[in-house]
Amino acid sequence: GGDRDYAVKAMEQAASSIWSMAYTSPMLHLLERLPQDTLFAHPQLFIMGCLTYAFTARPEKAERWVEQIRRSEASRNPAISSKLVLADAAIALTLDQPLRVIGLLEPTLQTPLENRSLRYISLSGLATAYLSVGRADDARKLHDQHPLDLQYRDNDMAMVFESTRALTSLREGNARQAQSIGASVTERAEQ
Repeated sequence: GGDRDYAVKAMEQAASSIWSMAYTSPMLHLLERLPQDTLFAHPQLFIMGCLTYAFTARPEKAERWVEQIRRSEASRNPAISSKLVLADAAIALTLDQPLRVIGLLEPTLQTPLENRSLRYISLSGLATAYLSVGRADDARKLHDQHPLDLQYRDNDMAMVFESTRALTSLREGNARQAQSIGASVTERAEQ
């Protein structure tokens, strides 16, 4: 009905601009009530739904969705098909498959995502995977090659990416730098 349509539009608008961790619970609530056809008709919402399931320890549900959409007409929609690799990588990260994450995300680095939140999710996943397999140098290079846009540094997903920079510093043995970055991220997150 009207409330569901309003909720879909509100979440889709949030997903198309700046995604916040505060949207996770409302997104899960909405996803439990949405018919699959409605979800497939809203590509941005579908992708954020898959990511929400993956990042809230529900990777099996996200995997099922990705497989279902690959078998549907909706997979022909470039707004969905171009982002399935990010959903696959999020699922792999949740399932502790860092080499798969690297294999999925490294080739996409030169293809910028128009949605900054999705871009930072992608970069965070790749940095985390690098660190998981002992490739701190590659994580450092990733941060050097993709610095935070100062205009968006308070975006939750940008802060997650920045926190992987703190982890990189820690992995490299630079506890002071890690603490400084972590304190900055924590201060902004609490505002």
